[in-house]
Amino acid sequence: MSSDINPSPGRAPDQPSADSLVLDASPAWRRNAVLILLALVAVGLRVAAARGDLVLDEIWSLTMASRADSAWQIFVIPHDNNHILNTLVLYTLGPNAEPLVLRLPAVAAGSLALWFAVQLARRLTPGAEIPVMILLGFSHILILFGSEARGYGYLVGCTLAAWWAIEDFLDQPRSRSAAAFALASSLGLLSHLTFVFADAAFVVYSGLALRSRRGGWRQFVVLHALPVLTGIVLFFTYVLGMSIGAGNPSPLLVTLVATLSLAAGGPQYGPAAVAAAAAMTVLVGVSLVFEFRANRLRGILYVVAIVLAPGFVLAVTQHQFIYPRYFIVPMIFAYVAVGTLLARWFRSGHFGQAAATVLLTGYLACNFTPVMRLISHGRAEFSEAMRWMAENTAGAEVALASDHDFRNSMVAFYHAGRTGQTYGDNDKKLSYIGQEQYPPQGTEWFLRHSFDGDVAPPDRFTDPNGNMFELVKVFPAGSISGWTWWLYRRSSTQKAPP
Repeated sequence: MSSDINPSPGRAPDQPSADSLVLDASPAWRRNAVLILLALVAVGLRVAAARGDLVLDEIWSLTMASRADSAWQIFVIPHDNNHILNTLVLYTLGPNAEPLVLRLPAVAAGSLALWFAVQLARRLTPGAEIPVMILLGFSHILILFGSEARGYGYLVGCTLAAWWAIEDFLDQPRSRSAAAFALASSLGLLSHLTFVFADAAFVVYSGLALRSRRGGWRQFVVLHALPVLTGIVLFFTYVLGMSIGAGNPSPLLVTLVATLSLAAGGPQYGPAAVAAAAAMTVLVGVSLVFEFRANRLRGILYVVAIVLAPGFVLAVTQHQFIYPRYFIVPMIFAYVAVGTLLARWFRSGHFGQAAATVLLTGYLACNFTPVMRLISHGRAEFSEAMRWMAENTAGAEVALASDHDFRNSMVAFYHAGRTGQTYGDNDKKLSYIGQEQYPPQGTEWFLRHSFDGDVAPPDRFTDPNGNMFELVKVFPAGSISGWTWWLYRRSSTQKAPP
């Protein structure tokens, strides 16, 4: 085998140099203390971010779980909002559980992922634990989606657990490592179908690593038999005939720019997003070049997970609704690749140390603002909006219409049902009027919703029947998962002039 294909890719090719700096030369207890402190803060941020109102997709998943006749039925609900592992958890907890309780299992999975990330980083490159912990632990996008009652927290945990297990197996083939990988990979597919990006990378990586070993193909089959079987079963029982929840379509290039910017801690749209996306692209590209020079096999792993597998799936499926959260798996691999690059820079001398420090500091600063906004304002203010409407309605009926029946009605009914002191105890009743039943005189309240980057609606408008509505209150979103509600009230019984 050629020298650029490491026969034992699980072993780190880099060795500490004589001028190793803090990340390598400091005592183990000091590095461990820093890691523990970073981990505690990262987990604390996830728990804090798990508070607040559920958003539409969480409520939708909870509704699916509550309507299932049995846990087995969840495996065959062919809908893209059915993240099977998460729906099973929601089914177990029940529809009346507190939102924080519904989210904590996903938080636990995403937090456990940080332990696997540290173990993986130690194996890949000396001193990479701290950079990798910072990149994964303080990522706004991972904190946001990893603290929701959806499949993404489990997806992150399974991806890093499977990666750690396969590296351990390739370093020293043991049945426990193979079993851990098979279990993590199968659960990853049940967490979210985008785990297939990681699975494809692991298949290629392990196939190349094992092809020249004695008994290598048998080991390859042992590793991947259960995940492949899981994928086949899911394809026929879940993927075929899958219904796609409609969203707001976005051009692929716009989504990729938003994804790269969010991965860096930047905004979704605008010049700042383009700049952040460009910087992240360059940094990931440099990381891959360094990785190919250090370990060709692992470079292939990164390229398949970050570029080839997502590109192939997008080309085959021609999916119309593509969001940054669908690229969480490539983000994970990119974060680890960049973390190992920064660890090498830390060992390269004073200039490399300064560059790595500046990049990590800038990364933390960029992610600080959206993370703090998420924690302080929550994803949205849906429950506050429902409470405010009830308190400012004179009669018993809170008559409401909106610009999107499905989205707004599901969210409104859920949060009105949880606002017992305002609705149930005070005999208030929410009456949502759909567009097909919209009365000539209109409704007292009307909601418009907007996402991050949308143009704000006007302060007043006239409905098709000539009823005038005026903006009375705005309930802003604190994250890209929720949306802002613009609440209007019918100004009077008089209609607008023709």
